[in-house]
Order: sequence, then C-alpha cells, then structure tokens
Amino acid sequence: MNLLKRILVRLITIGGIVGLLVSAFVLIFWSWLDSFNFFHAQASGLPKQMVGMAVGSFTALGVGIYDELKRIMPERSVEGVYFEQINEAVKAAFKNRRGRRNGHVRIFASTSEIIAPAIRESRERIAKCEILLQHFDPNSSIPKDRVMAGKVQMFTQSWKDRVRQRQIDELSVWTYSGHPQMYFIIIDDDALVTGLFYTSADDSHTVAFMEPLLINGSSPTACQIIHNYILYFEHVIELSGDPMCTAGRSHEV
Repeated sequence: MNLLKRILVRLITIGGIVGLLVSAFVLIFWSWLDSFNFFHAQASGLPKQMVGMAVGSFTALGVGIYDELKRIMPERSVEGVYFEQINEAVKAAFKNRRGRRNGHVRIFASTSEIIAPAIRESRERIAKCEILLQHFDPNSSIPKDRVMAGKVQMFTQSWKDRVRQRQIDELSVWTYSGHPQMYFIIIDDDALVTGLFYTSADDSHTVAFMEPLLINGSSPTACQIIHNYILYFEHVIELSGDPMCTAGRSHEV
C-alpha cells in the first residue's frame, strides 16, 4: 500500500512538472504562436487554459513536495509503551539500548522499594547512578513516617550494595522534601521510564504507583521530553543540598 502511494505521488509530481513546463512555454511564446493563423483559429482561448493548467500543475507539484518533506523532516511524534510492572519497563528500556554503555542513570522515587530490585535484577552495569528519595523524619510523631524513614535507610543500603557488587561504579543519593506525584528512571539521555504516584492508605507505604510508561529518544520531541525530566531532576538536586550518601571509586579517600 505504501509503495502504491509513493508511485502515485511520484506520477502526480512528474505530471505537475510537465504541466508547468508546457504552460510556461505556451504563455511565454504566445505572441509568436499567435502569429500562425491556423493556431490562432484553433486556440484563441489557449492562454486562459494555460493559466488554469499552470494552477493545476502547481497543485500537483505541491502534493509531491509535501509528501517529500514529510519523508525527510524529523519525526515529531512520540511513541510510548505502557507496562504493568516497573521491572518490565526497566528491562525493556535497557534492552532497547542494544548493548550501549549505561553512562548515567537518574532515579526519582519515594523509597525506591520497587525500583531498586528492578535495577538489581536487570544486571546492567551502570557507570554513574544518581538517586533522589523522599525525606522522612525518623523522629516523627507519626508512626508511618518513622516506618518510611527506616525504608529509605534500608534501600539506601541496598543501593550501596550495588556498588560493592560492582553493578554501579559511582553512587550518589539525595533526599527531597515534599510528597512526590511521580517516579521516573532516566538512562543517559535516550530512555525514560515514568509513571504517577497516588496516596496509599497502607501503613507500610505512603504512595502506590500507576503503570509505567517507557519513552525512547527516537524522535526530537521524545528527546526534548527526556531532557525536560533531566532538568527537573537537576533542579531538585540543587534544592536538596549535599547528598546523604555517596559510594564508589570517585568517593573513596
């Protein structure tokens, strides 16, 4: 079907070019052609017809030009794939990179209770991993906050274990204040796994996650979306101050 369409558009384009050339020739040399009595008798209204032919030819040529521009211009649509589980989305994100080095992974989460195992199970080597986790007061009068503070500490230790196991070369973990509305994982600047949070009534969780969406940087628009997430991440880091935890070769004394 696409081949037939391209052949049809190509024929229309060629017809438009021929029509423009013929109509231009006739209009330019009409005074000379009109000197022939036979030609004048047979085609006294030919200039007006040629103008109409030129307009039609421009239209046909425009169809061809538009089709060609659509083919060569960068794709602006964004293709995203939803998954039921975060670990499935993370696995697909790494797989789509086709063996490229994972230079920089950024993670924005609540406690990373779901994301940490997903990264561990992927067995992907990561050169630099930066993580932003939600801050909870371990001395809070609210029991749930104390439970969540313990979870943050536990999963921070889990991330440090990834360094000891040589899955992550360099690790930095910050905490941020406030209640998160989303989570995301950015792999370098060409893959994004993201989803929304909603408040959980469970005593052992502050949030529950909605289905993750995977966006690959396969178009300029997708790359811009990923870039905006990176800017957001960097801005939160600036507001968070010094990291609560660092590990890896660059942090060894």
